[in-house]
Amino acid sequence: MPIPSSEHAYVDEEKVRNYILNLNHSDGGSKAIWFQSLGYSRDHCPQLSNDLLTIVGRCDSFDTEITPFGVKYKATGLIGRPDKRP
Repeated sequence: MPIPSSEHAYVDEEKVRNYILNLNHSDGGSKAIWFQSLGYSRDHCPQLSNDLLTIVGRCDSFDTEITPFGVKYKATGLIGRPDKRP
C-alpha cells in the first residue's frame, strides 16, 4: 500500500540545501556527511529532493508518526549513486 496522496508529496529544496546537506548545521551536519558520502552536494540539491520523492512514490511499506506539524511518514529505500551505496 503506497503512502496516502504520495503524488502530492514535495521536498523543500531550501531545507535540503540548508539543513540536510549543510555540514555546518548543528543538527543536519551529521546527515550532510552521510548524504555527501553517497554523492549528493548542496550545489545539486534537487537531485536529493527528486531521489527522496522517488522513494515516497515507490515504497511498499512505511511508518506513520503524528507530530505537532502533521503526519510524518517514514519510508525506506535505496538512495545515492549506485557506485556509492553501502
